[in-house]
Amino acid sequence: MQSFGDGTWKTPAHIGYEIQLLGSESAKNGSGSIYDVVSAPAGLRFADDWNKVDIESRHNLIRVRLNGKLAAESPGLPDRPLKGPIGLQLHDAFSWALFRNIRLRAIAAK
Repeated sequence: MQSFGDGTWKTPAHIGYEIQLLGSESAKNGSGSIYDVVSAPAGLRFADDWNKVDIESRHNLIRVRLNGKLAAESPGLPDRPLKGPIGLQLHDAFSWALFRNIRLRAIAAK
């Protein structure tokens, strides 16, 4: 977390970008959303099963595919950096998430 000196704190999800993973279809930012930037449509997530999330981040594009279907796409926000850490979030002490086959691939600039 980062302090802004005025008593406020920002988490990495508010400094960079968070791709939402959520076990509910009723939330504003459902699975595959770029949190508080672009909401994904409902119905892309497999309930009680493994889901595949592909996140592509290039110079002026963030694209999220959930189970092979486009969930969200955005050029990003002008006040957020183009580079930064990658994190896996666990929302609270009562939530759980399992990850497998995590792969990162750098794509050469054209």
